[in-house]
Amino acid sequence: MNILVAARLNSEYKLKTTLRPLVEMESVEHIYLVRRTPVDIPKTTCYCPPGILARFTLTAELYRLLTIFTLCVVKKVHVLMGIHFVLHCVYTALAGMLFRIPLVMLIIESPDKYRAHFLFNFFLRRADLIGVRGNHSREYIAETAGIDAGKIFITPDVHDFDKARPSADTVKKYDLIFIGYYTVAKRIDILLEVMQRLRERMPHVRLALVGDGPLREMVCDTIRRFGLEDTVDRLGFVDSIYPYLHQSRVFLMTSQTEGLPTVLLEALGCGLPFIVPDVGDMRDFAVHEENALLYEPLNVEQCVEACERLLGDPALYRRLALGAREMLAVKRQQHTPDAVRCLWQERLEEMVG
Repeated sequence: MNILVAARLNSEYKLKTTLRPLVEMESVEHIYLVRRTPVDIPKTTCYCPPGILARFTLTAELYRLLTIFTLCVVKKVHVLMGIHFVLHCVYTALAGMLFRIPLVMLIIESPDKYRAHFLFNFFLRRADLIGVRGNHSREYIAETAGIDAGKIFITPDVHDFDKARPSADTVKKYDLIFIGYYTVAKRIDILLEVMQRLRERMPHVRLALVGDGPLREMVCDTIRRFGLEDTVDRLGFVDSIYPYLHQSRVFLMTSQTEGLPTVLLEALGCGLPFIVPDVGDMRDFAVHEENALLYEPLNVEQCVEACERLLGDPALYRRLALGAREMLAVKRQQHTPDAVRCLWQERLEEMVG
């Protein structure tokens, strides 16, 4: 079986993790990967826009679309796969309709963001198989697009929870930790407003801010404007997030929209309770009052109250931390390489016969 994949994924690690079960399947002979930048993956040939074509979005995207069409003609492609709806699932859907090749769509973002996007349902109905991150996405797509639920399945990432073990001398330096790419969807402005209000109630609270991105200047300016220099440690990109997770008590997010971020698995592997917005597929990992406190997205006061409650109540913290360990025991089995590979193999064999 040869699979043509259209993907972006800013993190090479996430891309390799997503493709790993396909690479390890004996029935998959080769993967043709079309993306903006090259990456080295076994059994995979990567096709990227060359030279000046890569510098401009229009030429780069046109190159990728034409490359997908060309590969469908000159290679023996048994399955098309798009990872992320815009534009990768659209490209592969067009190729699937044109060349009558079975199509898999991986909707790794929250489908809620396409609520007003009439083409979303149109292209979804062209897919033979749809992979999503969690139960909310599966139910949303089945209901809003009128798609048979049997065509939709949850695709867990391969994840090694054992690499999250702390060192013996780890000390909790931070009350809260945020890890993510500085984009609008992450709503770091909300995060910093939460910290400003929380500090008024808990003067010694500290936040580890791990990550970087296009909104770096805004983040730095807001930290200065709110006077949070002694409250927020802006750590930038780090080689490993695990030391900082182990040095923190609670994992915090303020995103406006999410699918199921990988960092949630990483924080769970370190036994951290969560304070996260009730968006996307968060509830598959964050269960309110069991291992997490969920709040209404973009509601600053609810988030502040959740932080104050969890950090100020040792009994509640112990209960949610225990819940995190119990959730980890459940999720550990679902994310092993063998479990994910067997899931993919079963669904692909059903699709192609």
